[in-house]
Formats: sequence, C-alpha cells, structure tokens
Amino acid sequence: MVFIIDEGSVKVSIQKVRQLEQSEGAHDHPSMLNVKSSMEGENVVLMYDAKMPDGLMEMNTSRLTHVSPVGFTLKYTGSPFAGPMFMLYYIPKGDKIGVTLAGEVKSPRLTDAQAKVMMLKGLELGFNEDRENLKKL
Repeated sequence: MVFIIDEGSVKVSIQKVRQLEQSEGAHDHPSMLNVKSSMEGENVVLMYDAKMPDGLMEMNTSRLTHVSPVGFTLKYTGSPFAGPMFMLYYIPKGDKIGVTLAGEVKSPRLTDAQAKVMMLKGLELGFNEDRENLKKL
C-alpha cells in the first residue's frame, strides 16, 4: 500500500467548482465509458469502463461522497484498485483554488510503484477533464 498526496491549484472560483459538482450534462469525463450511476444513501455509485495504461478496458466501480463545502471522498470498490480511498479538498485562494488529494493506493495485481504511477496518471486525467468541464460553464 502506498500513500499519495498531490497538491495543485487552478484559476477558478470555488463557486464555479460547486456549480460543476451540481451540474448535469456539463460534467463529462470522456475517459469513462458506459457510465452508470446510482445512489446509495448520500453516496453516488459509479460503474464505468476505463482504458488502462496497458490498453485494456477495465470495469470500475467507485463511491463518491460529497463533503460540502470542503470537497469529496472517492473510494474505489471494484477495479484493479479495489480498496483505495481518497479525500479531495479545496482551499479558496482569491481568484483560484488549491486542490489537495490525499489517500492510499493498493492493487492486488500491481506492485506499489506501478499502482502509484497508474493512479496518479488516472487522477491527472480526471483533473484535466474537469478543467475542460469548467470552461463550459
């Protein structure tokens, strides 16, 4: 198991991020295919196919819990990474926000080093897709 902390910032208001979180249709992730979502209490459960760095398509399941106004938790419940959980939180900084992600990565099929690299690539892809989504608002 590997602990990850990743920090960055984006030039956007926290209000715009909240708007994206609550929008339907504007929040699109092209890297996620055949997406199905459902609710389990306050949790959003996502099932989707994702192309892995080795080129294979993998079915993923994750549970997203909004922790407003701070951010959200993301737990991978079914995928090559079943078990990891992350907390992503926002820090307003004037005309931009700080974004911090912290959590653990483990995979029954990968070494810790491989799992960390794959997870960071996937998280970066999601972050970049969200930057594009914010431009649509």
